[in-house]
Amino acid sequence: MLKRILSMLLVVLMLVGTLSLFSCKKDEDETNTDSDSVSTLVEEDPDDPTKRLDVPDELDYNGEEVVILNWNNKEFGDEKLASSPNASVVDYTMVNRDNYLKSYLNIKLKVIYEAGDWTNVNNGNFTNKVFNSVSAGDQAWDMICAYSMAPSVLAMQNILFDLNNETVGTTGGINYVNTSKVWWPEYLMKNITIGQKTFAVSGDASQQLLYSMMLVMFDKEAVKNYDIDPQTLYDAVDSGKWTLDYMLEITKNISNDYNGDGWDENDFYAISSNDTIPLTGFYYGTGNCYVEEENGRLVISDSIIGEKGIDVYNTVYDAMHVEHIMRHPKDSAQTTLITSGNCLFELGTASKLGSVISETGKEIGMLPFPKYTEGDDPYITLVDNNYSHFCIPIDAPDASMSSAVIEVMGYAGYSIVTPVIYENIMKLRYSADADSSRMFDIIRAGATTDVGILNYFNFVANGCGDPLSMFRNSMHDADTAWVSRFKQR
Repeated sequence: MLKRILSMLLVVLMLVGTLSLFSCKKDEDETNTDSDSVSTLVEEDPDDPTKRLDVPDELDYNGEEVVILNWNNKEFGDEKLASSPNASVVDYTMVNRDNYLKSYLNIKLKVIYEAGDWTNVNNGNFTNKVFNSVSAGDQAWDMICAYSMAPSVLAMQNILFDLNNETVGTTGGINYVNTSKVWWPEYLMKNITIGQKTFAVSGDASQQLLYSMMLVMFDKEAVKNYDIDPQTLYDAVDSGKWTLDYMLEITKNISNDYNGDGWDENDFYAISSNDTIPLTGFYYGTGNCYVEEENGRLVISDSIIGEKGIDVYNTVYDAMHVEHIMRHPKDSAQTTLITSGNCLFELGTASKLGSVISETGKEIGMLPFPKYTEGDDPYITLVDNNYSHFCIPIDAPDASMSSAVIEVMGYAGYSIVTPVIYENIMKLRYSADADSSRMFDIIRAGATTDVGILNYFNFVANGCGDPLSMFRNSMHDADTAWVSRFKQR
């Protein structure tokens, strides 16, 4: 306990230092310098075991160097960047988290960057590098921080340890990863775990997770010009009336093909999306999914060709291709129309929301993606894939130590990083008013993903279709036969 207190004290002192470090910076959306802007640590709740770190205080690795293969340079602190004039509060907070981790376990961190985004998993560069090294028994890394869709590929190659056991490693060391903790959210873990096997974890350890939540943003002043009261939108969400049909009803007859030469990014739209990815939010927001687990096996969900799934597809199709309520996000024009004033509503992620606010200075409201029917059913938020999963290769020199690092990193993310990103940046700086701040709680509470999305590359490799992009690609290609496209795949 003494070590934990000292580790926390170290971080608190560093957080206090943030105030002076950022006292003159207000130009970045993640930089806020008021004394209330830097959150204190989340305190442990002794009465709630899901919020308590169980890695023993006395665990001490005597300055051991932990080598981490990392696909994304935002997931670990950069002390040089954090001390630079261009640093943000998040940059500094990530250093604080890493310092807590190092202090708690008495370790050193060595982070090796390797490009591992969608492109580098799709072409095999990242996964092949890992497979070749682990298969050769190189013991190059203690743990891997990977793009969310990569661990499923590595798991299929049998080169990751199962983190759902009490022991881990070839010598049966203690597995300190505990997926019942709040820093490993249930909505993620139930889609990562297949047949009671868990080859990766994610949650507060990935600071990119919160930024990946999909939402609907709107220009608070512009909507008033079309007799849409922002308060009415918030009220619709609160009363359970914010449905796909409601959204399209209040936005019909607004879009305008200015010069009559066909619809493009120079025209005005009620609803826009700068690319196809957020379109999938409609499919999930209305309660559909692609893949489900059944007795330890992955099966295609009936919702794809069910009445609701087909109706959602046809409704969005008509709004985009027939009524032009919604912009068709052509590949050649990935522009965010809300920044130019060419739309009222923009589909995107929390990260995109921050960019829009930073670029325009506009008051931007936010809403969850609409549900299918009115009522008390919760709103559902699809999480984009641009965040990290953490896993342990089977040739890790000390897998038990690796598991301790992952668990403490999750706890430190929950205690140190999430309060800064969520409470201080998103709910204060990104929120135009108290209602928008409250909408963030609704959006976050409904967060979800799909086991089929996380296993996308395995599905494609085995000729089972592309659950990640089937809806949005069909919409982009203006397919009128959603069911036929599914059956072909």
